[in-house]
Amino acid sequence: MEQLIPINQSEGGPVVSARLLHGFLESRQDFTTWAKARLEKYDFQEGVDFSIILGRSEANRQTTDYALTLDTAKELAMVENNEKGRQARRYFIECERQARNAPALPSSPSELILMLAQQNVANEGRILALEGQVAELAAHIVTSDSDYFSIMGYATLQKVALPGVLAQHYGRRAAELSRLRGVAVGAVSDARYGKVGTYHRSILDVVFNGKEIG
Repeated sequence: MEQLIPINQSEGGPVVSARLLHGFLESRQDFTTWAKARLEKYDFQEGVDFSIILGRSEANRQTTDYALTLDTAKELAMVENNEKGRQARRYFIECERQARNAPALPSSPSELILMLAQQNVANEGRILALEGQVAELAAHIVTSDSDYFSIMGYATLQKVALPGVLAQHYGRRAAELSRLRGVAVGAVSDARYGKVGTYHRSILDVVFNGKEIG
């Protein structure tokens, strides 16, 4: 959202410079007359609806501004009764909405530490989930059936380093167990080994867990 009028944070909450609001509204009245008339006419209270800010101009003259609460700024914009006033009022309302929807900031160092720790845990969980998805995709890279894997593909999924000799042994055992249980065996092309068998997940679970390996 484009910033139409700066909103500053004070100890009492967000405030708006009356001078900047006056400039945005393009009032034909000079600022001092405009501000005093509006604040008096609509019974705004110092310390509640606005605070007086004294300063010095470049010519070293004393200047006066008013830090308006958002409610005060909205009302002054509304009573201007022109398009600029309506635009400013809509802008303040949208700023309030965004502030309400923003996550609460920690109010103490301990809350900040807790928030950062929670974010780290959430990030680690997302990373682990992504790693699991990548491993499964790598395991399926040579087969289109989501329940069938090659021996090396399943080893990748399980994060098992499998020597070639043992992979061949697992392949023979998976083929034998598939035949005994009447489970179909697939075959896919492999850049390293030519054709390799693919086996159902239930068969590979048994083989890799070592329950029926001779």
